[in-house]
Amino acid sequence: GSHEFEIAHDLLNISSASPRDVHLESSSKRMEALEADMKLLKDEVKNLAKQK
Repeated sequence: GSHEFEIAHDLLNISSASPRDVHLESSSKRMEALEADMKLLKDEVKNLAKQK
């Protein structure tokens, strides 16, 4: 949840010289991963609909 995210955010701030850049990069990577997951889910739903 958001609590885990805040912990990760703190760790990034501690471990990085420029936390904002690292945070932005990890955020965009996370968004890309989420979009890929959504695509997979939609494909799965389509396949299930076909089977019925």
